[in-house]
Amino acid sequence: MPKNSFAIDYDSEIGEIIVNVSAFNQKTGTGVNLKALWDTGANCCVISEVQMKHANGIAIVNTHMLSLMLPNNILFKDIRAMSCKPIHSFDMIIGMNVINKGDMSIVHNKAGIRFSFKYPPICTK
Repeated sequence: MPKNSFAIDYDSEIGEIIVNVSAFNQKTGTGVNLKALWDTGANCCVISEVQMKHANGIAIVNTHMLSLMLPNNILFKDIRAMSCKPIHSFDMIIGMNVINKGDMSIVHNKAGIRFSFKYPPICTK
């Protein structure tokens, strides 16, 4: 797998695609590891209010502009993410403002399902 792409294999039917990502505050460089749901129905990314440790302890913070690192160290800067109260079994929704920057595919075969993302996208023109 090239360094600018990643793939996740599932051996059975899936109802959602959740991957581990890291989100970074662009001003301070502090980051947090998150579980992110890929959602083509979301216009933009959404991130739960998260606990962050800092010099004065732990606080709930709203996050709006961030850098996002996908698996295989694919990094996007200046990603707008709306904040919301905690979301179900994941911490973040990856919306179309990230998905449309690359090629996303879901392939079914006898072995199961493969989800992959490649950045930058393959030019079709």
